[in-house]
Amino acid sequence: MEIRFAKGTDVPAILALLKQVGALHHQGRPDIFRSGAIKYTPEQLQALLKDTDKPIFIALVRGCRHTYSMLEKNPEFTVNIPLGSLDKNIIKVTGTKSGRDTDKFQELGLTTEVPEKISVPGICQLPLTLECKVLYKQQQYPEHLLSQEPSKFYQKDPVSIQDDYHTAYYGEIVSAYIIRNP
Repeated sequence: MEIRFAKGTDVPAILALLKQVGALHHQGRPDIFRSGAIKYTPEQLQALLKDTDKPIFIALVRGCRHTYSMLEKNPEFTVNIPLGSLDKNIIKVTGTKSGRDTDKFQELGLTTEVPEKISVPGICQLPLTLECKVLYKQQQYPEHLLSQEPSKFYQKDPVSIQDDYHTAYYGEIVSAYIIRNP
């Protein structure tokens, strides 16, 4: 399999993939993910694809999530993407249980791969791996939300009693590879 930078002609396929990912997220957490929502317009994707000097992945993380505290301590992350068939239990468990309370690797029998350029490992069962270093982060402000009812989606975190808005982590993709069977 060849790995290459995406091109403008790939936009329809990327949008279709994002739609599938969004549908999976909505199916698992309809309280958080809207049905049919899209992350980028075709024009936004075209603009992103033109800058190949610094590929960026944007991860949105709520402040109450264990991932948030981990990113605040270590500004590196991997994006782990399935290829071929996928055990849907992986999505179910990783999308509904916190690593703060559960060892998801042990529960799911996941194995790690030593990273190439960062300190965070890849996941062998999700072999398409993007290693990212955070370049910038931006908190989400309620006054910038387009929704007329942000409280419908953003409620106070019961632990901190603060509104649980997202932080966007802009990660430069410093390495991308497919983990072959170990």
